Amino acid sequence: MTKKWSAKRFALITTLVCLLPVLPGLLLLPSLPEQVATHFDAAGEPNGWMPKLQAVLMIPGFMALVNLFCHAALHLDPRKQGQSGALRRVVFWFCPVLCVVLQAATLVYALGVPVPIALVCCLTVGILLAVIGNYMPKCRLNYTMGIRTPWTLSSEENWNKTHRLGGKIWVAAGILIAASGFLALVSDAAAQAAFVIMMAVVIAAALVPVGYSLYLYQKSKRE
Repeated sequence: MTKKWSAKRFALITTLVCLLPVLPGLLLLPSLPEQVATHFDAAGEPNGWMPKLQAVLMIPGFMALVNLFCHAALHLDPRKQGQSGALRRVVFWFCPVLCVVLQAATLVYALGVPVPIALVCCLTVGILLAVIGNYMPKCRLNYTMGIRTPWTLSSEENWNKTHRLGGKIWVAAGILIAASGFLALVSDAAAQAAFVIMMAVVIAAALVPVGYSLYLYQKSKRE
């Protein structure tokens, strides 16, 4: 009963944190322009706008729903005992932290403060990626968290080896992405380069462990 209440309370707290930016958004509503920039290109220049009330409410509301889905999915996993407790907490705080940081940057930018959006995005994504990578090797076989491929799910050994490598790659990728964000302070062209680096590193960090798990599977079949 205590664990169930604790899980429900944690879900409630993180959902409220996702919705927290709504309050300052509503207080700042009279000062915001009618159209608020909510999407930015690779150079950090706005290329998508929303009516100000929609921008204040929609992003936190969407992130709150994603957060609740993450809680439900992880809680309903029949093999959730394999999930790392530390990594669960990191995943549960992913949406709230991302929402607060990005919504704060959006509101400040709308008020006319020149926020380096590319740097904010790279730092946020990079730090979160590195933190997840740090805890990834502690995650045991389960159906919702970690690098889930047909080959990792079929073998504890494959799962463990893939997550040890994946953790190192994600930590290195996170540090590289965070560092590349400072290119955004140099020029628009450098900011575009930072965005390209971020996308390339994220793709590599996702694909390399998958390829490694396939290699381990094929190697075990040959032995």
